[in-house]
Amino acid sequence: MLTLLFYEKLTPTEAARALGCSVRDVVRTVESRLEKMSRAARLSLVVDHPRAASSKASEAPRRRAA
Repeated sequence: MLTLLFYEKLTPTEAARALGCSVRDVVRTVESRLEKMSRAARLSLVVDHPRAASSKASEAPRRRAA
């Protein structure tokens, strides 16, 4: 479905006709897949770059002990 919509540039209605399903099924499935990919990308960012995921407070300059 993602290929039909984004690569082939079909509308959800055209993709639904091509796949023999409802437009609602296309929209629901695409939203679900995009959400899963978004979560995976965020998780990958946190795992690959744990300091990038830290809060802004911990990014403040550190003071040296006297």
